[in-house]
This record gives sequence, C-alpha cells and structure tokens, in this order.
Amino acid sequence: MRGQSWNGVALRYLWRVIRRPSLALAHQEVRDARGVDFAALRRAGVRAVVFDLDNTLVAPYSTTIHPPLLPAVERCREVFGDGGVVAISNSAGSCDDVGCRKATELEASLGFPVLCHGSKKPDAAIWESVRARLSLTPVPAGGAAVASAGGGPARGRRPHSLCPDQVVCVGDRVFTDVVFGNVLGMVTVRTQAFSLKNDNKPAAMVRSIEQRLVALLRKLGFRPPPHNRHPPPV
Repeated sequence: MRGQSWNGVALRYLWRVIRRPSLALAHQEVRDARGVDFAALRRAGVRAVVFDLDNTLVAPYSTTIHPPLLPAVERCREVFGDGGVVAISNSAGSCDDVGCRKATELEASLGFPVLCHGSKKPDAAIWESVRARLSLTPVPAGGAAVASAGGGPARGRRPHSLCPDQVVCVGDRVFTDVVFGNVLGMVTVRTQAFSLKNDNKPAAMVRSIEQRLVALLRKLGFRPPPHNRHPPPV
C-alpha cells in the first residue's frame, strides 16, 4: 500500500464545513508535536490523545517516528500512558490497507495502537473504534482516570467511559484531522507538514487549498468551536 484512495468521506463532510466554517479551524496551531503542552492538556481534563501519522509523527509512508519528534512523543506517553494514545491514518489501517498489514507494522514500530478502522477521517463513526482501542481505567470518585500500566485494561476494572471532549486530536490536515476532531467535539491541534518527500500530488494540492481556506476564515473573523478544555485562541 503506497498511496491513498479517493476520500469520499471528506467530500460528504464538506457540507458541514460550508454550514459551519468554524469546523475547519483548530483550537491550536503549532509547528509540530513539540509545540503541544501535553501536561497542560492533561490538567485541563484531557484523558487521551489521537495522532495522525503522515506528516504529523512520521514522514509520508515511513514506519518510524520522525527523529526530532521522539522526545515529544515520549513526553506524551509519559503524561497519558501508552493506553491513552492512539494513531489514526487515512492510509495505514484505513480501507486502503488490506488486512491492516501496514497498521500492524506501524503499531509494532511505534509502540502504541494504530487504529484499524476501514474508513477515512473525518468519518465520525470511527469514534467507537477509537474508544475501544484506548485502555483507560475508569474514572475514580473525585478524580480523573489514567491509562492502565502496560497499555492494557486493568484486571477487575469495568470498561472506561470516555467522551470525545476528553480527547485531543493532533494532525496536519484540515479537511480530515481538524474536521474529524471538531465534529466529534475534541480539542484540535493542527501541525505543519514537515516533509513533502513521497507526498502524493492530490494531497499537496488539497493542503494548499486548506491553507488558503484557514487564512480566509480567520480574516473573516471565524473562530474555532468553543471548548471547555481549551481557552479561546489569541
């Protein structure tokens, strides 16, 4: 599996963005994962992290984390635990990845789950698969849940409860990552693409459109959807 097939899901969600343009705006924009304050998000009540892969953690179609991002990923895993981190790609684990072979290979390399979902972001139906792959212990009385040790559910515990607004979605794409997170009510963080090598032409073209759209929406005064776990951007 080298490239991505046509993303009809994104087209179907386009009408939502037309009706509600704020869905295309992330709560925070950073250069890359190193700019995300995972500890602050945890203190604000975020319990889990959803990462995009290509140009967010790995170079397009690579199977290893981009070396400069390793400390940030390790920090994220320290804060949320391996059971509180999952990756979702529109290539590995998607309907393009027959038998989820690429997702399995990436998961072994990254050390945390790569979701096998058989669809495409921003499909909100992926949420239940996300929730099922996260291994969080239930919220104790008067406290916030933490990921169980070893990335697996703690024995004798009931399944965790998790709402989308307790999750942060980190990715570089507007029509997939940001819209996916905002439609579900997550905190959204948009990163910049760090490698154009092996990036396919349609993706590069859409990325250019996304950048122009975001700039236009901000110029027109649109803001990201309000979120109680993230302050309004300045």
